[in-house]
Amino acid sequence: MIIMPLIHGLSIIFYRGGAKLSHNLWECACGEGHLSKKLETLGYDVTSTDIVYRGFGIGGVDFLEQEKVFDGDIITNPPFSKSLEFVEHALSLVNEGSRVFMLTGKIWCLRTASPICSSELPDAENLPFLKPLTE
Repeated sequence: MIIMPLIHGLSIIFYRGGAKLSHNLWECACGEGHLSKKLETLGYDVTSTDIVYRGFGIGGVDFLEQEKVFDGDIITNPPFSKSLEFVEHALSLVNEGSRVFMLTGKIWCLRTASPICSSELPDAENLPFLKPLTE
């Protein structure tokens, strides 16, 4: 499993971007828990789920079938083939002011980005789109 994009992404968000995420995070495609474990070491309360149980988190949870609004931010490395579906669905599951961060090797998606997805790696020195959306 390649986790370099996740570690690079966390570096951008927390160390260089100074992001302040909600204490409550949902990692909805947790796999073996690489991202969730890192977030937990940073002090976050992480709900870890996946459609298939891979030895970590709660298995059998199809994120795209979930309907309950999550009180916190959603951060994950979605399956590449379903990245856009994950983004669209995640946006429907968070409250105003919450963040959605989808990290893959090619697509970076955040609730406040416009358009919501970009094929460009965000500038690590200037991340205004990490601020929560206020409508």
